[in-house]
Amino acid sequence: MLTPCAQKGIFRYYDNWSNGNCVQATTGGSTPTIAVVDQLGNPKAPATNPNGTPHNGVLRYASVFGPCRTSQAGPDCSDAIVQGAPWDSFRTQIDPSGYVKKVLGVMPAVNNYEVGDGLNTAGSRWLRTMRAAATAMPWARPISASRST
Repeated sequence: MLTPCAQKGIFRYYDNWSNGNCVQATTGGSTPTIAVVDQLGNPKAPATNPNGTPHNGVLRYASVFGPCRTSQAGPDCSDAIVQGAPWDSFRTQIDPSGYVKKVLGVMPAVNNYEVGDGLNTAGSRWLRTMRAAATAMPWARPISASRST
């Protein structure tokens, strides 16, 4: 599922690392990955680069609609400013028809940062509830004691 920033078309990342969810073990190699969020989805800057040098700690923002201001303040990117010419002249803004906004509006909010990459995708965890009349077998119907034949 998309995080609030990703729903606005903004991709977040840290230089030199691939995003990892809150339980991601740090890995090296050709695609170094590190946990970049905590359990609540707050960005967590890497302390070092993959080569062991100190990391600059700057969270980067890239909009699919054009160049994005580099220092965002809000965790949901509601204050994001896209400046300059769009990357694609046919995609300069979020779908103006409202269809995408409607689809995203019925999706549950992300609350599980143990899946996805944490900054742009995450999961949604919920508890299944049952009404008092529900049974473990939804196809079974209650049998009335005063049944007439």
